[in-house]
Amino acid sequence: MKFIKPFRGAPKSEAFPREYKAGDECPPELERAARAAGALAPEKKPTTKNKSDD
Repeated sequence: MKFIKPFRGAPKSEAFPREYKAGDECPPELERAARAAGALAPEKKPTTKNKSDD
């Protein structure tokens, strides 16, 4: 998952937060906080095909 806007957070292996830029890869442990802050694109829900579409 990549950031869509700047975000500041401390990954699991670091004691201090760091600045992430849009386009940087988001560490898995920060995904929940980054999503809540609007720094990640909304999760895409899988689409299901209706039988009536056939």
